[in-house]
Amino acid sequence: MGITTVFDAGIPGDTLLNNALKALTGMERDGKLPLRYRASVYIDKRGVNGEEVARNIQQKRCSFASGLVDIHTAKIIRRNH
Repeated sequence: MGITTVFDAGIPGDTLLNNALKALTGMERDGKLPLRYRASVYIDKRGVNGEEVARNIQQKRCSFASGLVDIHTAKIIRRNH
């Protein structure tokens, strides 16, 4: 009973996301992460393509995914200006 999973809809900036994922996987390793964390790769730039998005997600999954932490979604912000 209670909250079992958190879905993060996107942390802007690769450095911020990497730092958050490092902290979360560290908490899991130390037995201090009491829920599942599902992250999104946040993309805010023009001209992004599907292959680039898939590579970015796969790289994050290889670097950070664990039993409780997973990266499987992209949040793409499209600006018209």
